Amino acid sequence: MNTYQCLNDIITKDERKQLLYEVKNIKVWDDYSDTSNLKVVSTGKGTLPLKGLVKKLINKVNPKLKFWIADFIKFAPKKGIVVHKDDLPGRTSCITWALSPSLDKFSPIKYYDENEKFVEEVYYKEKPLIITTQDNHNCFNDSEEIRYTFQICFYDKIEKLVELDQKGKLFI
Repeated sequence: MNTYQCLNDIITKDERKQLLYEVKNIKVWDDYSDTSNLKVVSTGKGTLPLKGLVKKLINKVNPKLKFWIADFIKFAPKKGIVVHKDDLPGRTSCITWALSPSLDKFSPIKYYDENEKFVEEVYYKEKPLIITTQDNHNCFNDSEEIRYTFQICFYDKIEKLVELDQKGKLFI
């Protein structure tokens, strides 16, 4: 399983607006790839303070999950990242929210097999998407706008998060 569309959500429309305001006002981003224009701010490096709305949202996720980091991801317009697997053990799965651009302009995540042959593309919807980062995947921002997501990342495999969401226990 590469992705799963959540049945439930913890972010209100006002909180989504607040997250978008916060991400657009970040001054310092960490570069994660020389070729992709992928930029990240995370609680792991301390560039995203573990306080306020970010802390509130993390605390709404089932505490039985092994939390690693929360982060904002930024892609420049018409830029993307090559097919890859994340090699960070704490980034096995993520709950991810599309913040900008609007969903009709928000590019999908694409998954590939072990030979990097295309398998599927998954589009974001209003409710969060749970993704695995352990399979070959990539993203490309087709939009003329900057692409922002908010993610809460875990050591746990996607199947555990999906099971909790289906039982109505992913968010508390």
